Amino acid sequence: MEKLGINPKLLIAQIVNFVLFFIIIKKFIAKPFIKFVDKQKHEELEKERIFNDLKKSEEELGKKEIQVKETIRKRENEAVQEAKKQGGIVKNQIIQDAKDDAQDIRKKAKEQIEHERKILEGNIKKKVVDLSVLLVEKVLKRSLDISQKRKITKDILIKSKEKYEI
Repeated sequence: MEKLGINPKLLIAQIVNFVLFFIIIKKFIAKPFIKFVDKQKHEELEKERIFNDLKKSEEELGKKEIQVKETIRKRENEAVQEAKKQGGIVKNQIIQDAKDDAQDIRKKAKEQIEHERKILEGNIKKKVVDLSVLLVEKVLKRSLDISQKRKITKDILIKSKEKYEI
């Protein structure tokens, strides 16, 4: 081999150096580098998965937000309807109370009118009796003497009291 210009010792040394270089590169550089690359790929995939999950969550939150707004709008409408209904009930109650109060006022006014009417009737009866006595007295003064006048007046007064119960 020497004739070819190949030194077998040098060739063996280079082969040993190459094998050692290959083993060292493979063990200390290639494996950690491959692990690093795999780790980076795994982290990138994880980031992409998380991003997709966040995107889906954001879309779901958007849908839920729309549903919540719609639910709130429905509840507001229901509350407004309930308030209108309660307002109508309160309005009807106020109207009924006003009618009851008006009826009580009418009843009290009728009672007061009736009471005043009775008082007026009593006053009129007294005046009629007084006027009658006065008339009888004047008429009798002209035609009767005093003892007859007293007797007649007394009878009239007794009869008028019994009749009108003053």
